[in-house]
Amino acid sequence: MIESIGWLGSSLFMVCSITQAIHTTKTNSAKDLSWIFLLTWFSALFFSMVYMVLDQSKFISSVFWNYFVSLACVYLIIRVKLKTDRITETKGNL
Repeated sequence: MIESIGWLGSSLFMVCSITQAIHTTKTNSAKDLSWIFLLTWFSALFFSMVYMVLDQSKFISSVFWNYFVSLACVYLIIRVKLKTDRITETKGNL
């Protein structure tokens, strides 16, 4: 039962990442997401993955891949935000 709750939570985090990445890609905008949020989200996923790799007793391959997919989605969102922030800055300087 407890493990099922963990799996549900982990899966929901991945669904959130994927759906936000799809939305960000479709709208080509991440303006409503703050840099603090994105960098904290990215860092949390990254350090969780590193922890699992370094402490093999905590390594669960499916959770690792969940983190990996989520990290890739957050990276995509950050790239869109970088691009759209640059475009907004350029338009503001005209």
